[in-house]
Amino acid sequence: MVDNKTLSPWATSFFGSYYPLLYESRLNDDITKDQISFLTDIVGFTSNSKILDLCCGHLRHSIALAKLGFHVIGLDRNNEYLLKAKKNNPKLVCNIDLLVGDMRNIPFKNIFDVVINMFSSFGYMEEDKDNFLVLKQIFEGLKRGGRVVLDLQNREWVIANSDFNKNWDQNESGMIFLEERIFDLNKSRAIVKFKVIESKKSEPIEIFHSIRLYTLTEIGNMLKKSGFKIASVYGSYDGNKYVVDSPRMIVVAIKDS
Repeated sequence: MVDNKTLSPWATSFFGSYYPLLYESRLNDDITKDQISFLTDIVGFTSNSKILDLCCGHLRHSIALAKLGFHVIGLDRNNEYLLKAKKNNPKLVCNIDLLVGDMRNIPFKNIFDVVINMFSSFGYMEEDKDNFLVLKQIFEGLKRGGRVVLDLQNREWVIANSDFNKNWDQNESGMIFLEERIFDLNKSRAIVKFKVIESKKSEPIEIFHSIRLYTLTEIGNMLKKSGFKIASVYGSYDGNKYVVDSPRMIVVAIKDS
């Protein structure tokens, strides 16, 4: 049984209307296209592949994969994101099975060929045991020989680049925001704070998100305890192998039993 009290308290306010606006430059079609190309190269999808897009958000990866003819199921806690995606892409989304749910409680057993968890969507839980539970649930949902792709921030890169000046920025929608990045070494959590000004007449709104970052050794041990075997680790969407100063840590693991 999943305890909703263990959900991060900041998540509801952050993953609302502001999230896609704050990250719009990193969620565009060109970036998504590159990420899907990367996924198809490293995973080796077949025409019959059944894919779970875990924490699918606005369905940018789900839609791109559905366009390629794959059977996709998208799961996310935010029903508003799913409803908006349906409204904006009715013909495409009708080919995707959508489910509102918690990533710690995946209601499928042994049916997926691939589970993808993209754009740093792992590590949001406050306690390690809950993040470990996510991996166990992914394991249960995969067929034997199935693969999971965990697209993570590289902890070492984040630490090296967390001490930078606060900068005001403005997105294409005209929203002005201040972004500040902090790394809590004691808890190994990356914290990103935003001060948002929607218009000249509005008061600043402060929101943040916090994510637990794991070393490769830590995530490797968690995957092994969950029953997985690591197949490969990449440091970017270009397909470069992971090194300590890579910006990302994209782990591909196989359900080995």
